[in-house]
Amino acid sequence: MTVSLLGLGTACPPHRMTQQEATQLFSDIVCEDERQRRLAQMLFRKADVETRYTVVPHKVAYNWCQDVSGIDPPSQPLDRALPSLITPQVVPGKSHGPSTRERMELFARFASELAVRSSEQALSQAGMQAQQITHLVVVTCTGFDAPGVDIELIERLGLPRTTQRVQVGFMGCHGAINGLRTGLAIAAADSHARVLLCAVELCSLHYRYTWDTEGIIGNALFADGSGAIVLGHSDDPSHATSDNSIRPSCNWRLHDTGSVVISDSRQAMSWSIGNHGFDMRLTSDVGDKIEAELASWLSDWLKRHDLRVEDIDFWGVHPGGPRILVAVQNSLDLPQAALATSRSILQRFGNMSSPTVLFILNEFRKQRLAHPKAGRQHCILLGFGPGLVAEIALLSVE
Repeated sequence: MTVSLLGLGTACPPHRMTQQEATQLFSDIVCEDERQRRLAQMLFRKADVETRYTVVPHKVAYNWCQDVSGIDPPSQPLDRALPSLITPQVVPGKSHGPSTRERMELFARFASELAVRSSEQALSQAGMQAQQITHLVVVTCTGFDAPGVDIELIERLGLPRTTQRVQVGFMGCHGAINGLRTGLAIAAADSHARVLLCAVELCSLHYRYTWDTEGIIGNALFADGSGAIVLGHSDDPSHATSDNSIRPSCNWRLHDTGSVVISDSRQAMSWSIGNHGFDMRLTSDVGDKIEAELASWLSDWLKRHDLRVEDIDFWGVHPGGPRILVAVQNSLDLPQAALATSRSILQRFGNMSSPTVLFILNEFRKQRLAHPKAGRQHCILLGFGPGLVAEIALLSVE
């Protein structure tokens, strides 16, 4: 069961935030005393993030705080998001920020634009027209809206009205791998299927405004982004270019996916809906649980494909945080350089949840094009989500 990656695209929103700016914002809005400010400095520094991108300017968060006069902010959050940025005096830790309903209104307003941009790139790289798409898989865990991103993609890209849709929702950071599994099954069952997979997340909308030791880590890591892939069969005549050449992504193939629930880890990572956004919680033992169990399971899974850990050339590990990358590296006894691309994506873009592994895969694609090698190379995409669950996808490139 193998299909080709016919095209791949990524997109970020226009607003850039440095980690220094993020630290200052957090200190101003959340930290109630000097001890919390010192802890925040350490937390944001250890996150290994340098820049992130958000759908609204980060300083808008000040506008969503209650001011010192005790008067609540205006009742129209969308109007507060985009005009000239005022910076009212705030009382740290005293505001919960926008309601979940208000945050979902922002998701409905901004998610589709990112999804369209990454999908247009994927279609362009595949050399395909939107009317050739037969199936659409949308992945997101940061917003609920219906009709939502899927219908927006059909209408704005000009996909056929008969496009068959699947929504992969609330799966967390490994959601794109769940989407790849869905696309693989569809394309394997129908040799004429052309599947557009789009993962879009607006993690910044779930910024936490009050101190919570297990919840605030997201403020130091999370960002917004979108990634898209077109899946199909490269030997389908409709995929041929005018000169019959192989497109830049057609020599990448998706072979299989796998999944495992790590034992005794139900509380290690959670993602729940609160009154003021979605609450992401990471306990301090997430890395330890990954380090203890990943190697034995992954080694057994690779054996089914006549592969060993040493045979993998590209390790696309979702950078949920530096500790997760260290845990994977230690568990699998990988060299430091093996996760360099994952670390680079974390530094430049932050943790975008589900699209992040597609950003990493896009970097691998560029590296392979810049330094082509004879023969087949293997790639593993690996992500973790609430459960605690590990999801993997096996790819190859020739």
